[in-house]
Amino acid sequence: MRRLRDRLPPPNSLVVFEAVARHLSFTSAAKELLVSQAAVSRQIKLLEDRFGLALFARRHRAIELTQQGAAFHKAVTIGLDHIANAADNLHQELEVSDITVYSTVTFASYWLMARIAKFRAQYPDIDIRLVASAKAGDLTGAGIDLAVR
Repeated sequence: MRRLRDRLPPPNSLVVFEAVARHLSFTSAAKELLVSQAAVSRQIKLLEDRFGLALFARRHRAIELTQQGAAFHKAVTIGLDHIANAADNLHQELEVSDITVYSTVTFASYWLMARIAKFRAQYPDIDIRLVASAKAGDLTGAGIDLAVR
């Protein structure tokens, strides 16, 4: 059985192909990808040589997808979207943007505030919200991540 890497075209050529097929323009795809038009052309030629068929019909100052190119574009778009969604999900799972800490006013004033600067230095991407109150209420459903009583 062939390895996945052997079965797939070069990943960069798939990204280039998707951009060209979406724009129906080598020039627009090159601008989007911040590469030269020649680099885009090379990637498309690499794919077409690999498959032994044309993915685009070249017209005077225009291109259009061939039937095989349209089917391949659909598959590539679905695959790249799936990978992008999985990457977004991983990023969101790891992303901690804020933490809400509840404590008494006395504890916050005399102990906690002196240590928040050190925490912020170690974790600059995490925003700290401090809720200090003299009364001890029910914290369930209040959006409190950590409570010190």
